[in-house]
Amino acid sequence: ILALFIFLEACIFTEFTSKGEDALDYIVVLGAKVRGNGTPTKPLYWRIDAAEEYLNTNENTIAILSGGKGSDEPISEAECMYNVLVSRGIDKDRLILEDMSTNTNENIRFSLKLMNDRATFGVVTNNFHVFRAVNIARTVSGREVSGIAAEYKDALWVHYMAREAVGIFKDTLFGNMSF
Repeated sequence: ILALFIFLEACIFTEFTSKGEDALDYIVVLGAKVRGNGTPTKPLYWRIDAAEEYLNTNENTIAILSGGKGSDEPISEAECMYNVLVSRGIDKDRLILEDMSTNTNENIRFSLKLMNDRATFGVVTNNFHVFRAVNIARTVSGREVSGIAAEYKDALWVHYMAREAVGIFKDTLFGNMSF
């Protein structure tokens, strides 16, 4: 069990600093918790920051903002990301909202329906989550997928690293991903 855990943690680190390929047709920005006042939590802010940076250097890329509305959230995660990116000067015509998903698997599946079958795309999420998200996207889409890592700047990253190993195991077991 320890060897498996160490292997999965090593896999996570392979995508920890991914910046994605340039000039992708789309980026799928995965949602995270929205505060009760409609503002992003820190992990979501960091994902928004990474998306903004990518969009500013790749002017033809469209962002699919993916995340539904939890029972304790006043707006969807997609709408929250949209509001922040538009307030930062990103053209609203470059933003597509996918606001029905409730987990990473749905984020990818629902977002794929919003792009054409030949589109290139990357996934923006926090660094500890890139490996699993990209592998789910590759498995579901059958395409190459770029990871774009948003730095996670909090001590909780240790907790999320351990949780992510369990997520990789579960998603592999249930056929949501392979690597």
